[in-house]
Amino acid sequence: MAKRKTQSQSHTIVWKESVGIEQAIALKNELLEAFESYKKIYLDLSAVEDIDTSAIQLILSAEKEGERRSVPFSVLNTVPESVSAIVSLLNLTLPITSETEKDNA
Repeated sequence: MAKRKTQSQSHTIVWKESVGIEQAIALKNELLEAFESYKKIYLDLSAVEDIDTSAIQLILSAEKEGERRSVPFSVLNTVPESVSAIVSLLNLTLPITSETEKDNA
């Protein structure tokens, strides 16, 4: 499921294992809470083994929510092949930030 790590004014949400429709409400609520509490939000997908289109939709919705609230949102650059394959199949692009960019922000 998801685990949180906080770092000063930024927040990293970690998704693990299988993320999809079964967890969609909890993941959405976690993202919305982060937008209420932090100035920058990062999503770490490095431990995701399986993802479905509902989770991809949440990521894209979070990007738009960040723009609406002027809160930067991005996915950290270590994206597993399982995630990249679905994103590519859907002809989408994720908002990616490298660890170096995150650390320098």
